[in-house]
Amino acid sequence: MAEADPAAFPSLAKTIAHLTPDSFDDRFAYGVDLILRGHSAMPPAPRPAPGSGPE
Repeated sequence: MAEADPAAFPSLAKTIAHLTPDSFDDRFAYGVDLILRGHSAMPPAPRPAPGSGPE
């Protein structure tokens, strides 16, 4: 199987670069709430400002 080219998906590459264990856990819990309840009691994790991460 060929390896994925991160340059083909720049927005996904930036999202992955900004993930931390805490932000992933928060987003995962938010998504599970949405799926199970149809809404979430917790607000979604804030997204980093464009251009504020490592380039």
